[in-house]
Amino acid sequence: MCGRFVQRPLPLAFADADVYPEIGPDLRELTPRYNLAPTQRAGVILRDEDQLQVRRLIWRLIPRHADNLKFKYSTINARVETVAKSWSFRYAFRERRCLVPMAGYYEWQGPTGAKQPYYLHRANDEPLFAAGIWEPRQKIQPEGDPGSFAIITTDARDEYGRVHTRMPVFLPFAMMEPWSTGSTEDAMAMLLAFTPPPIEIYPVSRAVNGPKLDDPSLIAPIPAEEAIA
Repeated sequence: MCGRFVQRPLPLAFADADVYPEIGPDLRELTPRYNLAPTQRAGVILRDEDQLQVRRLIWRLIPRHADNLKFKYSTINARVETVAKSWSFRYAFRERRCLVPMAGYYEWQGPTGAKQPYYLHRANDEPLFAAGIWEPRQKIQPEGDPGSFAIITTDARDEYGRVHTRMPVFLPFAMMEPWSTGSTEDAMAMLLAFTPPPIEIYPVSRAVNGPKLDDPSLIAPIPAEEAIA
């Protein structure tokens, strides 16, 4: 599961990397967001018209064959187990794969009504790149809307499993080219072979529960005694 995440400008070590210098300037200028929620726009690395690009897309995939925007199911995350077969995701998985840069993401733990939010990020603050899929703007979307995307998730492993049973699939930045251009078989092999990067987890304020709040204080750790047990 991934229901909120943080996105910040990428450090020079990534944004100026020799592997994809054409998107470096855009990655350095990502808008800082500390509480990105579904239906909001986020920067996504994708390939279109045979060029790597960074675009701001809506986080909620609009399938190409959808005839209205009132889905009875969520399309913010696509399960690795079904992404290649699902009616909602299979066409995007076949043709339009992307990476979603993250500084970290949030998960909640506990009973309904008393869930404690946690922030997960790399201890060295290096960015994470979540595997995703995207679609261009569909005719059913209002004029001016951009395309949309979903994040691919899998069973949580290692430390990630402490707070949730699911987690995003994270791929190395250098894999963007083969990830976006390879066959569906190769893409699935990348998803299944990924190694979760080391992660740091700590409780944060429940202020993050409000999707309209968006400032750096949301990722500040709170004392353990203040966290909901």
